[in-house]
Amino acid sequence: MNGTVWVEKVNGHYIGLTPVAVVSNSGTAVANPDIKIWKDFDSAKTQESPTYQVSSSIETYYGETGLLYRVFSRDSNAPVRCMDIVMPIDQTAKAISGKLYYEKNKTVYEANFEPKLL
Repeated sequence: MNGTVWVEKVNGHYIGLTPVAVVSNSGTAVANPDIKIWKDFDSAKTQESPTYQVSSSIETYYGETGLLYRVFSRDSNAPVRCMDIVMPIDQTAKAISGKLYYEKNKTVYEANFEPKLL
């Protein structure tokens, strides 16, 4: 993953993680990425600065066919609580599967989140 950017559009919002980096043979996280969110993203308009930028902490679990990459928001008021992403351990530039957890009106929801290498 080499410190790259992974992104996905969810519920009209563009969500990115950067830098995403792990040790190749163990899956140990090298860095804690920032979660960047562009609210109500419109690709026809230039939206350079994210609406939210949140620091995170990472837990990883290395498996035979993928790496579980768990991202936890360090800000309790952030629009995203956490993300569970199964990343490929081969050369594929798209997550295998994933979920994003967020809170709205004091209820926790989940959305599919399968980011791609930008």
